[in-house]
Amino acid sequence: MNFKKILLTFTILFISANYSYSQRATAIEWKNLIYAIEEHESRHNETVKSGDGKYWRCLQISSVW
Repeated sequence: MNFKKILLTFTILFISANYSYSQRATAIEWKNLIYAIEEHESRHNETVKSGDGKYWRCLQISSVW
């Protein structure tokens, strides 16, 4: 790699690391995100399952075991 590509890579990594550090989500923002996902996936229905039975509950999460 030439010097410009290396410098550009480190610059992007530095900016993204600083941005993510300064933009940490608060607890209220996380609650709002989870609420929005539940609304989209299941309308907050705790007993819903997908058609194939793979995904379940209000967030439509699959089992990982």
